[in-house]
Amino acid sequence: MRCSRKGSLSLSINAIVVLILAITMLSLGLTFMRGMFGKMSATTSTSIDAIEVTNPPTEDNPITTTPNKLELREGERAMIVVSVMNAKGADRWCKHETAPIASGLTVPTVATAAANCDKYDRYQINKYGITVATSTGQNGIYLQPVTVKCYSASGCTTTNLAETYTTSFSIDVTT
Repeated sequence: MRCSRKGSLSLSINAIVVLILAITMLSLGLTFMRGMFGKMSATTSTSIDAIEVTNPPTEDNPITTTPNKLELREGERAMIVVSVMNAKGADRWCKHETAPIASGLTVPTVATAAANCDKYDRYQINKYGITVATSTGQNGIYLQPVTVKCYSASGCTTTNLAETYTTSFSIDVTT
């Protein structure tokens, strides 16, 4: 009896086709993943760049906001970064306070709640965010005060109040 070689040739051609398809799918998958990680990296970089402080606090001006002025349309949201530097000779425990400026215009803190008493090391720059959300009918220019009270001991009680820093930023709401 004669042995046919057509079956083994057919099997090796199928193996080559499957191998080529597998390599093609692998390269497409890797290209897709590289593209997705590239987009995520760009998004993360953009977010971090947005929080960089353009006017950092100094010993003479220990509290700053970035940006100093917000221009929003009704219904928009934006974020202000408040930077505080403990320029005193010792560690301080600080508490952030931000009061709403008008009904319909809310300014809640997002990174650190006003009730928290956080430790600030000497010459350390600390940042927290304030989200500003506008609603319909709030056209105008508003001045938002921001206060940071620093205490000489943990607990943030009025008996150990050491310094109070205040700054403000403006919010221009248009239709």
